[in-house]
Amino acid sequence: MSSSAAQYDSLGEYYELAWGGSDGRKDKDFALYLRLARQHGNTVLEMGSGTGRLCIPLAAEGVSVTGIELSKSMLAIAKREAKKALKPNQRRFLRMIQCDMTEAILSETFGLVIFPYSSLMEVGSIERVKAALDRGYSLLGKHGMLVVDSFFYGRGAPERPNGVLRMLHRASKPGGMMIQFSETDFLDKKKGITERWLYADLYGKAGI
Repeated sequence: MSSSAAQYDSLGEYYELAWGGSDGRKDKDFALYLRLARQHGNTVLEMGSGTGRLCIPLAAEGVSVTGIELSKSMLAIAKREAKKALKPNQRRFLRMIQCDMTEAILSETFGLVIFPYSSLMEVGSIERVKAALDRGYSLLGKHGMLVVDSFFYGRGAPERPNGVLRMLHRASKPGGMMIQFSETDFLDKKKGITERWLYADLYGKAGI
């Protein structure tokens, strides 16, 4: 298990709170993935499906989705949310599997393979990134499409301080509560990000 996966196991519920629930219809990328799914046979493999932000609403739209997620806690939350969000006749469109995206072995291929919301950056070394991309490509059907949504660390990208804590996301919750996610990247410029530490702070009216 990667260090990121271990951290997500302990922070899964906080992650769900911070990003506002599992229904991704309100997010800008959902419409894109739905349109691409329609154009590529209505079969989707989501690499790093997390708590179900995309795979659940895609299944609700009748798209056949397989979500790959390594974190046990994230997967448990996704299954819980799917039971609440999907009608019985919609649940057949969704399958969620716990495994490393670099090692996913499936019997079928997909019209659309996606690595959304920088999920590819959570696998660790550049070798593992390449392995995940190779695995995704191998599961594409004929004339399929592979889509990567990720931060850009190449030439011209903003400098990301190495080993420095930075705020990632902050969200207000009912009852005056606030949750804040922060992260620290430890970057080897030759190998890519080799380690990422995640932090979740939950604040109430009286403070942390």
